[in-house]
Formats: sequence, structure tokens, C-alpha cells
Amino acid sequence: MDKKIIIKYVVNILEQKSIKYDIHNFDSGAVMVDIWYKNLWYVIQIDDDSIGLSKNDDNPAFTSKPDELFKSEEEFKKKFELLFR
Repeated sequence: MDKKIIIKYVVNILEQKSIKYDIHNFDSGAVMVDIWYKNLWYVIQIDDDSIGLSKNDDNPAFTSKPDELFKSEEEFKKKFELLFR
């Protein structure tokens, strides 16, 4: 799984839609993308072998365990496009 390609894909769509986001890179190599869209806060967690996606609404207690975990880029893209396209 190529993190750079996934991030480029995500950022491209978010910028086209003028959706606010912030990217965090970690020493472990993991990348987290915070997204604010329609009064919700979404988090994408990109690791070497998986992509996590969480939606946080009224619950301020964020956990590192994602709501959904994808093992392929294509599965993630289908879900991402449903949310942000």
C-alpha cells in the first residue's frame, strides 16, 4: 500500500471540494488526516498495510481504533467517495 498515492488521492478530492483537512505524520511512518465536513470530524489513519476511517460527532473521546478498517485501497476509495464526493 503506497501511502503517498493514497494521501495524494484524498487531498485532491478534499481540495476540489474545498473541505478543510490537516495531515499529521508520525515517527512510526503512519499518517493521519483530520477532515472537517458538514459539522463532523473524520479521521483517516494510513498505515503500511491498512487504512482506518472514523467519524466523530458529539463524542469527544477519540480512540486510536478506527470505526472501519480497509485492507485494500479500492475498498477504502469506495467508502471515501460515498462520504466526500
